[in-house]
Amino acid sequence: MGELDLDSKSVQIATMVILHAGNARKMVHEALTHAEAFRFKEADESLKNAKNEMHKAHVTQTEIIQAEARGEPAELTMLMTHAQDTLMIAMSEVQMAKHLIEILKKIQPRDA
Repeated sequence: MGELDLDSKSVQIATMVILHAGNARKMVHEALTHAEAFRFKEADESLKNAKNEMHKAHVTQTEIIQAEARGEPAELTMLMTHAQDTLMIAMSEVQMAKHLIEILKKIQPRDA
């Protein structure tokens, strides 16, 4: 097995995607925790922050996709695969959290 060039562009991009997508996932969990306590203003703010982080991850991911489209092949690594997986999970979690929070808003007890 060859050594991974830790200075390669694909490693840098993968790391940034993982960082921003991981931040998004953390913020989704914060949003759901707030929503469980019927603190919807805080839940909405955390979900907004999660979407912003996810957008940053997606923009970063797009860099490598555009480079490949220009004929600059991307290095396929487990790190890049992990980055893609983490971003897709974050995207799914944001969408699910959005729906769950809206459901909780509709069923909020009157005394909460």
